[in-house]
Amino acid sequence: MAERLTRTSYVEPNGRPRQDKTGNTESRVDLERYVQPLLRTHAAGLHRWGIAAGLAVHATVGAPGVRVSPGVALDFEGRHVTLAPGGKAKLDDQTTTPVDSTGVTLPTAGLSGVFLLTIAWAETFDRAALTASGIFQTDDTPLLLLRQGIDVDGDQEVVLAAVIIDAGNVSHLDPDLRRSARDLIALDRATLTTNGTDMTVSHETVAELHVTPQGFVKLSARLDVDALSVLELNGAGEFGECVLHGQLFTESISIGGEGSAGGNCLFVHDRIGIGIHPFEMDTSLAVHKDFFTDSAATFVGDVTVTGTLTKGHVQFRIDHPLDPANRYLCHSGVESDEMKNVYDGEVVLDAHGEAVVTVTDWFEALNERIRYQLTPIGTAAPNLHVSRELSDNSFAIAGGEPSTKVCWLITGVRHDAYAVAHPVVVDAEKPDKERGTFLHPEAHGQPAERGFGHHTRQEPVNGDG
Repeated sequence: MAERLTRTSYVEPNGRPRQDKTGNTESRVDLERYVQPLLRTHAAGLHRWGIAAGLAVHATVGAPGVRVSPGVALDFEGRHVTLAPGGKAKLDDQTTTPVDSTGVTLPTAGLSGVFLLTIAWAETFDRAALTASGIFQTDDTPLLLLRQGIDVDGDQEVVLAAVIIDAGNVSHLDPDLRRSARDLIALDRATLTTNGTDMTVSHETVAELHVTPQGFVKLSARLDVDALSVLELNGAGEFGECVLHGQLFTESISIGGEGSAGGNCLFVHDRIGIGIHPFEMDTSLAVHKDFFTDSAATFVGDVTVTGTLTKGHVQFRIDHPLDPANRYLCHSGVESDEMKNVYDGEVVLDAHGEAVVTVTDWFEALNERIRYQLTPIGTAAPNLHVSRELSDNSFAIAGGEPSTKVCWLITGVRHDAYAVAHPVVVDAEKPDKERGTFLHPEAHGQPAERGFGHHTRQEPVNGDG
């Protein structure tokens, strides 16, 4: 917001310094048409409007009254709104009340409903000073209002808190509409726009770094780091977090933080929410279920894992074949202490009660330690047996009645190069730093804090603290 600035000239038209005294009119010009507009222009242009410091709101559940502590705000027009000890504040009924070191208490007697507690710039002529000493002066007397509903004059008022009052007693404070003057940093770039032969040089905001109501730092930007190919986000705080919203194009990301989380982390939260917390694990990436979501991650589409996938349980879940719109159907996977593959099929015995089952040409390259099961259909076959074990991509069955259908099942244990290099370790000791922790603490009657990789993030709550 730009304002015209006008001040008194202390130089005569011929360039000589003026010799006469400054009058009241000239002092008023200097103050009201130069100093005050200059401060407003500076504040509105270089700072975000909102609460700059202090102005905390205090109340006791079930008790009347709400107290605002001393502090400073900046309104939309760039005016400083100061609630200072020794000064005064103006209330809704236009009466003034002194401000002490604890601030000002607003009465709530007779009120019920949802109110917005706001502060706005105002000043009052000091009649006491005029009567006592003949001094003409005005005092900043910020206007404190309890407005019922959620509508405010956004250009003039700054919201401090929402207050819920029941029969004159405060039942709840809500910070969601409170606006800080220091919760956002904007980065601009110079731009050239053209429209035919018309050209305009200006600037536009390309990134914003601000604090969310939950206390996270959010970067809203489209980052294309072609030149450096490196993005470093360093956050320090209780959790040591960086929150990234938007698109990121880079070959390397370094996220650093120091806090009670105990290690580096990148936390991305939107409607879905993903918490990524490596901590001190022997892993490059760990994804944890957070308090925003029901699960740690959801992948919509194909997922490829080129290494070992370690899990506590595996199941498939599909739309239920009998009621796909309203139900799911789930099955658990089959477990083994070996890298076991399972194959089955059907074959009809020939006139001699025999059959040959052919498998794929890669079967023996993949599997060893073959096991067989045979089941005759429709008749008993006590002599049914595997007459030749698998070789040259086939095995033979004999001992049955002609034309009998036989269901066969064979299993094999992988012995390909990857399986040999990465054998299953069935019974393993926990590393020293994992001893005393649990992958699933609740299942063993242990608190969640004893879970391996547990982080001490607390769910955000409304109100102070």
